[in-house]
Amino acid sequence: MVDFRYHLVSIVAVFLALAVGVALGATVLGTPLLHTLRAEDTPVPAEPAAADRDGDLARRLHKGGEGVVDAYAAEMLAGRLDGAKVVVVEAPNADPAQRKDATARIEQAGGTVAGRLLLAGKFTDPEEASFVGGLADRVAPEDSRAEGGPYEKAGTQLAKALLVPAPDSAEAEEESAAPGSKGAESEGSARASGDGGAAEGPRADEGDEGAETGSSAQEPDGGDGAAEPSAEAGAESGASPGAPAPLPEVAPRPGAPAGGSGAAAVLAAYSDAGLVTGRAPEGKADVALVIGPADPLPTADGNASVLALTRAMSTRSGGAVLAGDTASAGPGGLVAQARAGETGFSTVDTLGTVSGGVVGVLALADALERRSGHYGVADGATRPLPDPVPGPRDTEGDEVRPEPD
Repeated sequence: MVDFRYHLVSIVAVFLALAVGVALGATVLGTPLLHTLRAEDTPVPAEPAAADRDGDLARRLHKGGEGVVDAYAAEMLAGRLDGAKVVVVEAPNADPAQRKDATARIEQAGGTVAGRLLLAGKFTDPEEASFVGGLADRVAPEDSRAEGGPYEKAGTQLAKALLVPAPDSAEAEEESAAPGSKGAESEGSARASGDGGAAEGPRADEGDEGAETGSSAQEPDGGDGAAEPSAEAGAESGASPGAPAPLPEVAPRPGAPAGGSGAAAVLAAYSDAGLVTGRAPEGKADVALVIGPADPLPTADGNASVLALTRAMSTRSGGAVLAGDTASAGPGGLVAQARAGETGFSTVDTLGTVSGGVVGVLALADALERRSGHYGVADGATRPLPDPVPGPRDTEGDEVRPEPD
């Protein structure tokens, strides 16, 4: 049996070893070890200060570059959109500053903003998809209903109401040959003159036809858009100051299908349904600029509704541009979702900057030449700006220049 003396010796030995270790560490081993640690010690660099300097330098370089672009913007954009009419479409929660900057650049390039359409949150709400599709079916004539899902149908109708068809498209030929159209009237006048002997005044049957179907110059729903709502009308409707007035309510053309199929009637139907607001175009536009939301839409299905409209506009006119800031090209962004698929239209991810406004206009000019691309600095962009850069628009003869070989 181990007695008490054995336990006492063990405890004393432990404390003795501890005392010896402390003594050695403080004397014999302490000095060399301290010198070794000091020799191996490397001071921590002042990383936060260096990062601040690098960030400040990057901001100054960006500001300087934007200043250079702004100084030469007028020269870069001169004539690129001469005579072109642009309709600006804004997704829900689009940044007004981006729209104002884009509008200024369009006008600087010689273009005109013919109309403005704001998509309501109801339009992009996936739970309202069946409502959107039902409205599209009710508005469209039974013999010309669009194919596809709800947003493809709605996009096709809105595109027809806002944009002229591409000059070389089958739709352009059909609309030109339609009774009451400018092309049909010109052809009829030419035949009358060639048959010898027609007077300079209008034909009686032509006047009757105009009275029956209406004309774009006299009837707001004749296919060329409607006049801008007055300020008084906006006040009566309770719209907030500075907000776009609702689209005008236009009676259907005599003999038209229920709901009306003219451009202004279509826009009025969508406005009355709470899906869009804005300024109806004064004559249809040649190309569309679609501005994405400042913050990503809640769902990918919401993005899909805007993309369907943009795609329909591109198909209708031959070109459209979807623009947003760099965040829109990030996860869940509208531009990112567009670039992930086969779009057929151009995208820009630098809107909201000086250079982005310039690139947006160049992309519109590129679209008028039947070309498209993904421009910017974020993921999915193929180049910063169109290459080759489109030149001044040729307004003599054909309004749109043919695509170069």
